Amino acid sequence: MNQDVHASNASSANFRDALLKIFFFCLLLFSGCTLSAQTNIRIRGVVTDSKNLPLANATVHVKATNTGVTTDSSGAFAIDVPHAGTVLVASYIGFQAMEITVGKKTYLTIQLGSSNNSLSDVVVVGYGTQKRASLTASVSSIKGEEIAAQPVADISNSIGGRVAGVIATQGNGEPGNDGSRILIRGTSTIGNTQPLAVVDGIPRNYTQLDPNSIASISILKDAAAVAPYGMGGANGVILITTKKGKTGAPALTYNTYAGLQNPTTLTKFVNSYQYATLFNAADDNEGAPHAYSDDDLQKFKDHSDPDGHPDHNVLKELISPNTLIMSHSLSLSGGSEKIRYYAGVGFLSQNGAWGPTKYKRYNLVANLDADVTKTTRVSMSLNGRVEDRHFPGRSTSSSFGDLSIFNQAFRTPPIAPLTFSNGLWGGYIGRSAYGNIYHSGYNQTTGYTLLNQFSIEQQLPFIKGLSVKGVVSYDFNPFNPGDPYNPSAGITSFNRSWLTPIPYYSYDPATNTYPLAGTDGPAKPTYSVSYNQSQGFTYQGYLNYHNSFGRHDISGLMVLEIRSTKSSIFGAARGNYNVSVPELNNGSSNSTDISNYGYSAESKQKSAVYRVTYGYNGKYLFEASGRYDGNYFFAPQHRFGFFPAFSAGWRLSEENFIKNKAPWISNLKIRGSYG
Repeated sequence: MNQDVHASNASSANFRDALLKIFFFCLLLFSGCTLSAQTNIRIRGVVTDSKNLPLANATVHVKATNTGVTTDSSGAFAIDVPHAGTVLVASYIGFQAMEITVGKKTYLTIQLGSSNNSLSDVVVVGYGTQKRASLTASVSSIKGEEIAAQPVADISNSIGGRVAGVIATQGNGEPGNDGSRILIRGTSTIGNTQPLAVVDGIPRNYTQLDPNSIASISILKDAAAVAPYGMGGANGVILITTKKGKTGAPALTYNTYAGLQNPTTLTKFVNSYQYATLFNAADDNEGAPHAYSDDDLQKFKDHSDPDGHPDHNVLKELISPNTLIMSHSLSLSGGSEKIRYYAGVGFLSQNGAWGPTKYKRYNLVANLDADVTKTTRVSMSLNGRVEDRHFPGRSTSSSFGDLSIFNQAFRTPPIAPLTFSNGLWGGYIGRSAYGNIYHSGYNQTTGYTLLNQFSIEQQLPFIKGLSVKGVVSYDFNPFNPGDPYNPSAGITSFNRSWLTPIPYYSYDPATNTYPLAGTDGPAKPTYSVSYNQSQGFTYQGYLNYHNSFGRHDISGLMVLEIRSTKSSIFGAARGNYNVSVPELNNGSSNSTDISNYGYSAESKQKSAVYRVTYGYNGKYLFEASGRYDGNYFFAPQHRFGFFPAFSAGWRLSEENFIKNKAPWISNLKIRGSYG
């Protein structure tokens, strides 16, 4: 019995020992796991500007890694770092990036300073970039943020007043057709005065790009700046650069605005009483009887008979007040050290002054940059948009003479029945101002644009600073074939115009009825369609060099470029429709009521571009640039032209006699150019 008890106690002790060993082993294992999981350090903090205002969407990432976060609306962030001594990099657009080494503190207040040293800014120039301090040509730049902040649909309307030497004249306020005419340093020719527009290195229409996708706009103004574009740059050059991805955590950005549009001012007109009084005064001067009796004058004055004695401010009543303009933009950007991306979609809607007038635009942009090796970079970009324009059948253009809506608005006197109290509309001497807008049919235009680009750049390690790059682009509708040399002309892929008879009515006070008084416009409906298309093919080969030797800084550029374009226009029309169904096969079959037209065009260009720059000690700057241009514009016997330019600059602010006696002068430069 005792033996059994002893054996039982021994077994229990062994079992307890085994359990204790398992427990301590699990505890040790758990502690190890906990210790391993707690190796990372959680760092919290806030990112502010120099005035301690929080910076939302600032990037904080671990240096040389893909680990990163963005700050919230209050500038706060939280990030895990592997250990003390880790370097964090905080950055924000328009501010100097800051590196912070993690120590004992787990809460950081990071204050970023503004990037106000514009001398170190990189400026986009023809076929490349240069530091602002080393420029010897006349180049002005606008930041993309300034463009996006303007509540306008057409980018050309954001340039005026922001750059010295640039004149912007807006001759039309119609949505979708309200681009400004840009002049750089005045009118330089009696022919085409429009500057050349270049988007991401390729000549393209730029005015309807999504402004939120633009990184910068550079304006090239003097001979040295435009020489790389040869004859094409004779009126100046506008360079647009779209946004690229940056290293850091993914950042999702949403921008929107909505506004109400009203005319800045309207022409003041006399009212009906004043009009009738002045008309009677004119009768007195001619010795004729008064056209309006005292009873007429009183009714015009007290508005007791609105249909028989109307009083209209025609222009003001035709214009819709507080029309809406609205924009939405959503973008995603980020990337690692090797791959960076930027993608965005945009939508804009703008209503016009007249009820049927409206414009809608849909934008899509995607840019990808990949460092496939330490010396090889590949870039791809896609930029597309769809534009819808909707207008009345009658145009606002003055080229249509008395058929123009504006002409009707100004010629119709206040005593004419613009509209009646029952909703019908009247006329004046065979025309109806109200009917021209709301009952004349429609004019609809749809534009499709797709800009595609691929490039590969290879650093050549056997010569420091030497690289080669190849660029290929295919663009669908990069310009309007109906106005190919106007960079602000709207893209028109498909147009439909349906013009209808415009009935108008009168008022019979005897029967208190509103009989049909006549019709304006065509006797029967007419319908026309047109198809426009353009294509651009561009091939570029770059050879770049840049290096510094002590106080000497040398750079060189050589570009071989081949560009060709194709365009075609086709249209057809029919008249005398007996049914109100706007299709070509529903119109009259009479040969006199049928018309069509069409034409096509091609252009080719072969060029060699060069630029050589030299700087000594950051003070004395020299540049030679130019283009050997083979262009279809030239006469057959003289297809090639040479367009050289030379420039030099002297940075006086870097001389000791300026630094010592006038330290408040940060940048003083004398420069000159000839080309």
